[in-house]
Amino acid sequence: MTYIFRALFILLTIFLVEFYFIKKFNKSFYFLRTKVHSKVLKIIKLVFFFFLNGFPAYLLIRAIFSTFMDIYVFDVPENILFDIFIQFPFWLIVIVILQTSIIFVFWDLIKWALHIINKKWRAFLLKYESRFYFAVILTFLVYVPARVLYDYVKIDTRTIEIKKTDLPDALNGFTITLISDVQADRYNNTWRLRKYINLVNKTNPDLVLVGGDVITFGPKYINLAAESIAKIKSKYGVYSCVGDHDNWAYHEDVDRSLKEVTETLEKNKIKMLSDSLIIFNIHDAKLAVAFITNTYVEVVDRKTLGSVLDKGKNADYKILLAHQPRNYILSQAIAKNYDLYLCGHTHGGQLTFFFPFVNLSPTLVETKYVKGDYRFGNLLFVISKGLGMSLAPVRYNSTPEIIVIKLQKAAQ
Repeated sequence: MTYIFRALFILLTIFLVEFYFIKKFNKSFYFLRTKVHSKVLKIIKLVFFFFLNGFPAYLLIRAIFSTFMDIYVFDVPENILFDIFIQFPFWLIVIVILQTSIIFVFWDLIKWALHIINKKWRAFLLKYESRFYFAVILTFLVYVPARVLYDYVKIDTRTIEIKKTDLPDALNGFTITLISDVQADRYNNTWRLRKYINLVNKTNPDLVLVGGDVITFGPKYINLAAESIAKIKSKYGVYSCVGDHDNWAYHEDVDRSLKEVTETLEKNKIKMLSDSLIIFNIHDAKLAVAFITNTYVEVVDRKTLGSVLDKGKNADYKILLAHQPRNYILSQAIAKNYDLYLCGHTHGGQLTFFFPFVNLSPTLVETKYVKGDYRFGNLLFVISKGLGMSLAPVRYNSTPEIIVIKLQKAAQ
């Protein structure tokens, strides 16, 4: 029954946002009302209604059947026709609606403020309101699919140069490549993973760290993930922490999921570690990497976290790798004098919407550390945008990335 209530809540939310958007959509044609036939507008609305509600209707039907049958609600058919005519149109239209509605809300706030300050200015805005709505909708009807496609085919490589005065000579020029959220699935298929891995190899890494989530869902993608990551060429190997989705290969069995992911990676000479620390001996220097488990399934407790981090206290350079960014882990990393705290999980926002003066993303509900780098004294906190997608099979204003970290000895 829980699935049904969730599905109904989602449908209600979609209806309210859709209702607001439709009001603006209708107004956007006011200045064209003598040029556009009413039947044309009705056809446009029917097409829009079908594509917007087709996918939620499918999920609602599955939610109803899930109460009588052993099925997972959010499994979708691996069928290109379903993607083309049901799933992708839904997400593209949802993004268009949310993006334009955010701008329309800002416009309404301006109108409300001008109503108090100067009614003549408000009247001026109302004169051009219809054209404004039309221009905004038309702009994003073009931009959204173009940007989604761009964020699917494009992968950025970002380089961070870190200078430290007491860095040992053996670590001077040492290169760490951070990847995350590889999420092998039907969308991150063989060709996309091959492209990603080829770009990783071009960074000539000494060490590759993976921020978890090597799969999205489904046991059949475990081998694809492991075999793809195994093609990475790294002098000191490839190591990963545990991600959320690594627990969800099997919907009802997280232990089996993580066991199969870990063992398959191990067979391909990739280590996935949980709440443990490795000391890499780089000639006469010691590089410590702590692999901390922080996921929706399991969260490291403070005592364990402190114990693991203490094992690297005598290392020349100390790195903490965890899937999700968390404030208490950040605080411990700072307190234990770690140099780097590396995370993934956020997908750089995945769906990031334009809004005056700021970009908005649902990820901000969970954490303010969505993407980029943050400096806290001697510690650098780095968030990777990763490669994959969750829930929505698309990215919007969130281009995947590979992060190259180069250690350099600073002049004293």
